[in-house]
Amino acid sequence: MAHKRPQQIPKTHERAVGPRGVDTKANNELFLKEVLNASNKFRAMHGCPALTVNPELNKLAQEWANHLRDNNIMQHRPNPKYGENIFLSGGMDVAGDLPVEMWYREMSSYDFNKAEFVAKSGHFTQLIWKASKEMGAGVARKADKTWVVCNYNPAGNIVGNFKDNVPRKIEQAAGPRGADTNANNEVFLKDVLNTTNKLRAMHGCPALTVNAELNKLAQEWANHLRDKNIMQHRPNPKYGENIFLSGGMDVEGELPVNMWYREINSYNFDKAEFVPTAGHFTQLIWKASKEVGTGVARRDDRTWVVCNYNPPGNVGGLFKDNVPQKKL
Repeated sequence: MAHKRPQQIPKTHERAVGPRGVDTKANNELFLKEVLNASNKFRAMHGCPALTVNPELNKLAQEWANHLRDNNIMQHRPNPKYGENIFLSGGMDVAGDLPVEMWYREMSSYDFNKAEFVAKSGHFTQLIWKASKEMGAGVARKADKTWVVCNYNPAGNIVGNFKDNVPRKIEQAAGPRGADTNANNEVFLKDVLNTTNKLRAMHGCPALTVNAELNKLAQEWANHLRDKNIMQHRPNPKYGENIFLSGGMDVEGELPVNMWYREINSYNFDKAEFVPTAGHFTQLIWKASKEVGTGVARRDDRTWVVCNYNPPGNVGGLFKDNVPQKKL
């Protein structure tokens, strides 16, 4: 009797070696070190002092991460004494920098001029909060899920104190990578193409080639999104389309592609049908697509990215043949 090969747990953050997702002391110590390093990297970008680890906060965060895992829920601790950020990802092979990066990307929802609490950017403002001095982190895993909790002391997100504690990003010394120049955009588009083809190859899908007309089309729509300060797909598109918006102009081309790819967690290879929360992933991998065009537009602290694909993907009834599983 033939046995069906079990489907691999989808990875949300590629790692080179070892069963990272296993709950072992060594794995968790490495994970927490990555959380700390990523946190301090982002804080430094805003001129905020580095956090130090508090063992009691580590213990507190681990207890709550275990509670979330054991009850299979995602919610903040009621009436917390300390600041708290939480994260849940499908997939156990998660690196410590991923939750921190996701919290930081909430910057796109924060208005530095108003300098007030916004629910959609609460993780970002706590992460950066200048007056916070210590942190603790906990990670818990179960089946194909990973829960992460970070606690901060003193707590952030204090009403009336945002102006002093959530400073803008400091200009980078190495040059304005985020500036809209031909040289910067050419590097960006090359990064997008290379990352796209690397991920497609992992699924046995042929490399895409650049189409100049698709580049022009994608750039026009990226400019439109920037000029209108909106985020939406082109109505009735002739070609396949992926779109991305990030807070911060210093964005590299691999970022939007990796974010689209992480939607693999929402896709069911056995059902092989369209899923709105995995539409960027399936278009990215779509085997029958041959060409791609990319546009990038920047304004203030935001970056819009548009990719168009020909032939378009996400065609009903064709998912089985065009969205293959990752090769072993």
